[in-house]
Amino acid sequence: MAGSWAAGNGHRDVRFHIGALPLADGRFHLRLGLTDQAGEHVYHWLDDALVFVVYPGDDMRGVVRFEGTWMLEEKTAKRMKELGVFMVPTLQTIDLLVAHPEWWSLPPEKVARLNEVQAEAAKSVKLADEVGVQVASGSDVVGPWQGHRGEELVIKARLIGSHKAILSATAVNAELFRMADRIGTVEAGKEADLILVSGEPLDRVELLADPDCVPLVLKGGRIVKDAAGRAGA
Repeated sequence: MAGSWAAGNGHRDVRFHIGALPLADGRFHLRLGLTDQAGEHVYHWLDDALVFVVYPGDDMRGVVRFEGTWMLEEKTAKRMKELGVFMVPTLQTIDLLVAHPEWWSLPPEKVARLNEVQAEAAKSVKLADEVGVQVASGSDVVGPWQGHRGEELVIKARLIGSHKAILSATAVNAELFRMADRIGTVEAGKEADLILVSGEPLDRVELLADPDCVPLVLKGGRIVKDAAGRAGA
């Protein structure tokens, strides 16, 4: 696994990988390895799926977000709230693994463990929201399911409500990427990134998971999808 570690003074390009050592009780002891641009290595052993470490310190100062947060303790959530650290859960990934274990040839014992992780992830999102952590929106879904990333919002809405789920992908994500002055809300002077939904997503958030229910898409004021031909009418 590799990606970018977001630091408070800017996005630092850090390569990371996670290794898992199975424990006797069926849990995993995780080892996180980080490598910065200078080739410096930092390793941490973790007791759950939350990266409760920072680079290069040990108290989370400078960290902007935790991604793929599936297990979260209250003390960690409160510290995240205190320091303004965002949570970016990727709930759809777990749901897909549980719903379609045959895609990855997962044995029954792995599916059983994934069901436990799924439950823990839901509890973690609820906890983060209750504590006041900014819950943003992300997805590790790729391939043929990329067109259905809106399902992440449907899953999240069951936990924190449709309004907050939609905000997580709009206003909260804009804050996370430090672009709230340009995107995230519909205001004069901001970029016109807008969608037209066939229905009220606050009442039926599942509409956002169906591309057929989003007939019109504007990106920066330019029409990029017009299924009903409204632009030419």
